[in-house]
Amino acid sequence: MISVRNRASETIIILLCGTVFVQGNEGTCYIKPDGDGHVTIPDGDVIIAEEAFLWCRGLLSVNISASVKDIEDRAFFNTNVTDVTFEEGSTLESIGQDAFGYTYELNSISFPASLKNISYAAFVSSGLESINFEAGSKLESIGSFAFASTYLDSANIPANAVIEEFAFRNNGCTDDSLFIAGRTICNCTVEEADSCSPISAQCYITPDSNGHVIIPDGEESIDKNAFIYCSALKSVFIPASIEIIAEGAFFSTNLTEITFEECSSLKDIGDKAFGNNYKLRSANVPANVTIGNSVFYQNGCDSATIFTEGVVIENCVPCTCPLRHSKKSKKSKKSKNSKKGIVGRKKMNAECICAPSGCNKSIKSKKGIKGRKKVEP
Repeated sequence: MISVRNRASETIIILLCGTVFVQGNEGTCYIKPDGDGHVTIPDGDVIIAEEAFLWCRGLLSVNISASVKDIEDRAFFNTNVTDVTFEEGSTLESIGQDAFGYTYELNSISFPASLKNISYAAFVSSGLESINFEAGSKLESIGSFAFASTYLDSANIPANAVIEEFAFRNNGCTDDSLFIAGRTICNCTVEEADSCSPISAQCYITPDSNGHVIIPDGEESIDKNAFIYCSALKSVFIPASIEIIAEGAFFSTNLTEITFEECSSLKDIGDKAFGNNYKLRSANVPANVTIGNSVFYQNGCDSATIFTEGVVIENCVPCTCPLRHSKKSKKSKKSKNSKKGIVGRKKMNAECICAPSGCNKSIKSKKGIKGRKKVEP
């Protein structure tokens, strides 16, 4: 083994059995990702060596050639990979220990039919939400903790697979026992189908040029998956009339902030309604709201529980500001249409105030849409 350190770039080049690895601040990269963060494993390679892409932070996507039979331990450990594809006719047989561990950005993966063994903790603490095994799968075993501490809620597990203890511990469903051989689980529900139907991106309301959406005043609910995978969505204003936000309503968008109107009637937020929004840093969730499972997981702040009822979060900084509803209500007035023809929100009950707490701020919405007024208690 020969190591050479370039002091200017702090890059280490290691020659080992004829293979070149590049290691530095971006980790170990068996192949340097291109400008788009993509890597294609060369046709003819039979294995992806142990720690080949360990902490290779520039890696965003990888195409694994059909010749690869084994992905060894920690091969893609703690990378930023979001997309893993296997070439048609893949001969892959095994995935090693921690091979894709802590790949937080990896949400789904489809395994080739040739795969036989998934080792201990192979995908532990990854961002996985769904896995798919191709028809005719030869899978024989899933090791302990292989998919533990993920957000997995959908999988079609081959009937002949032996599943070791805790293989699916702490997943996206409340019941770990859902994941057994021969069963298809879609969004934590057992289905008769062989696989889960993919959900296409939806934008119930098309965001404006700034990525902003105003939910129309008067609507009482936001349906399941209404904005799922709506990548153009960056901010949303939710009127006081909304009572229910259903499961997955804003799942996996580019939301950075959520603004609820004063005196909100909101009662329930369904499971994963705002999940997988990695840029979300601001929201004012109304008080006395029932919050489902994993509603705000994978947000832009360090805490999965920072967004809670009755707390205003601005740029990941919390301040308690419970809203009090007035018993008396005044007639609301319609606001004028904005320049772009979007109907503005109604002026709500003037007697609804924020309880004294030293935090009377609201989150301002974008493009001229006014946020909540600062009201003196």
